[in-house]
Amino acid sequence: DGNTGFSSWDASIVLAKYFQMNAAVVNNKKIIELGAGTGLVAIFASILAATYVYATDLEYSLPNLMKNIDANALSHIEVQELDWYFPEKNTIVRDQVELDIVVAADCVWLEHLIEPFVKTLLSINAKQIYIAYQLRTMAAYNQLVSLLRENHYEMKAIETEEYHPEFYDDVICIYRVCKV
Repeated sequence: DGNTGFSSWDASIVLAKYFQMNAAVVNNKKIIELGAGTGLVAIFASILAATYVYATDLEYSLPNLMKNIDANALSHIEVQELDWYFPEKNTIVRDQVELDIVVAADCVWLEHLIEPFVKTLLSINAKQIYIAYQLRTMAAYNQLVSLLRENHYEMKAIETEEYHPEFYDDVICIYRVCKV
């Protein structure tokens, strides 16, 4: 992982702007962001009237994440460490906190992260899942789709007409992940 948590990746911008165009998706919702990095999506969700947002990532990125949240004077975002290899160590996962939405942007382009990501994703007690995914390799994408299918979930692409017209990239797709 190194220092990926210090960048606002394109997929996080596309997802944040999607929520701006579709604010009802996050309005009055309790949300967790996986791999929050700089916190862009969590910050947008908070500004767009999410009830409460948990911004999670690895320990090394938390001070920068907190700095960004503090700079935006947002009081209803909580920063927590969440290591996908040990999700049970996180209180949200362990206590099965009821959430409305899980969001993740550009988190799984490395194949070795896909299995722990899916394990973490499916261990969270939430009603909806949104993933912004930038296609880098078909192998990683196919592994993500396959692991979700094995667990009776599928990724449904959101129509690009719902995206912000100025923040769209044909290699980034936003998916709703649904139980089948």
